[in-house]
Amino acid sequence: MAEKRLIEDEMPPKKYVNGEGFPYLGKSYRLQIVDDGAPLKLSHGYFELNQKNADKGRETFIKWYREHALPIIEKRVDIYKSILGVEPSDVRVLDLKFRWGSCSSAGTINIHWKTILAPMSIVDYVVVHELVHLREKNHTQKFWEIMGTVLADYEKRKEWLKVNGNYFEI
Repeated sequence: MAEKRLIEDEMPPKKYVNGEGFPYLGKSYRLQIVDDGAPLKLSHGYFELNQKNADKGRETFIKWYREHALPIIEKRVDIYKSILGVEPSDVRVLDLKFRWGSCSSAGTINIHWKTILAPMSIVDYVVVHELVHLREKNHTQKFWEIMGTVLADYEKRKEWLKVNGNYFEI
């Protein structure tokens, strides 16, 4: 049954053609292939992909998402670290495969680049989740209590990510 659901829930692969939709911060933006300019940019409500990069569209998008995710993630970390009274040693945006985030024993916060595809409330959930690990290493009752003091609706956000997270394919 679970295998059948996974097959039914699979998204068709993205095509890097005019009109295809790509997510960013919880919204979908249509793609336009353009003749010149930057490899990829978000302009006037559209992603514009330089035709020279159309054959490597996925790689171009991932690079763009990673570059644009870092300053946003860093800003969210700055907001929540003072609320939690923690100081990460570093913040990185990586491809974490099947995890949204991680927190190393050295205090490094790692966030999956795909997080930037979700709405800001979900970005905040992932960031706060990892920052809370700087205070409470495991998912104990205390961990979730701390989450609740920062994000009263964390359970709703956690469920949203569980239900919708698999649909973030580019």
